[in-house]
Amino acid sequence: MEFYQLAELWFYNKEREGLCYTYQQEIKNSIKHINKFIGELAIDKIKPVDIDNILLSLAKYNPNTHRPMSKKGLKDILNIANSIFEFAIDNDYITKNPARNRKVPKNAQQISRRALTNEEQHLIFTTPHTRCRCGSLIMLLCGLRTGELLALKWSCVDLQNKLIYVNQKVQRINANEYAITNGTKNGKQRKVPIPNGLIPILQREKSSSTSIYLCSKKDGSLHTPSSWKSLWNSYYTALNLASLGNRYNKFNPNGVPTVIDNITPHMLRHTYATLLYKSGVDVLSASEFMGHSNIQITLDIYTHLDEEHTEKNIDCLNDYIDKHFQEC
Repeated sequence: MEFYQLAELWFYNKEREGLCYTYQQEIKNSIKHINKFIGELAIDKIKPVDIDNILLSLAKYNPNTHRPMSKKGLKDILNIANSIFEFAIDNDYITKNPARNRKVPKNAQQISRRALTNEEQHLIFTTPHTRCRCGSLIMLLCGLRTGELLALKWSCVDLQNKLIYVNQKVQRINANEYAITNGTKNGKQRKVPIPNGLIPILQREKSSSTSIYLCSKKDGSLHTPSSWKSLWNSYYTALNLASLGNRYNKFNPNGVPTVIDNITPHMLRHTYATLLYKSGVDVLSASEFMGHSNIQITLDIYTHLDEEHTEKNIDCLNDYIDKHFQEC
């Protein structure tokens, strides 16, 4: 049996577990990468060095993106390969797993998520946008994930008690369709406090809304992946225009130039975590507000922010000392 045949058999059995559409696509992409290297090799001839070669090669160059593959992407590929070979062992096709105990290269690219700068946060606060500003503020100031925002109904927004009840999310069920499922990413429901400054904005938005959803399509229905992408692109263009001020004609046929770094929805959530940290919110409360599956995830974020804060303080100290040495 060649590897691609084993992978097809494994995926067939895995699919019967009821995988969501997005995870299915992630698995298929990982298998495609593996197949390019060992797809036509007999499974009993594949050695640990072959797995190492896959990881080292993709760490240098991903043919799909023409850039090095991220550490997370490499870990996903290694996990899939490991599962496929374990499946082969369980079914007596082979006796050893060549992917077992292999490691992702230490120097693999690590994608770091950044928070918005103060200037970018100001743009989110002040840039008008009919259908996306309210949703972006919810992600920035309440930390909702994109899937949670798109499933959020006005009935779950308690303006009187200043709380948002997060108990549903959207899940992709095919190339361009979402369905609402109960629970959140970690399976838990949570209550998120609404900052005082956001209350009047939500009140105005609710009074003029004709949809049951806080962030919906123009006709009030649930977003699709393509409609949400289109809306966010429109919003990002509006942010760039606002940054340019009166220095640019928005009807220029060449389009709006990009003057601010690409702002993604998840960056708003990461900024929320940063705001919690800077505001002195304790780790346990922050973990509950963010809806993390365990407190270690929040601790890792807070530890990273502590390190950044320490580095900035040291830089300030160095600048102060250097200045006074120059004066001497």
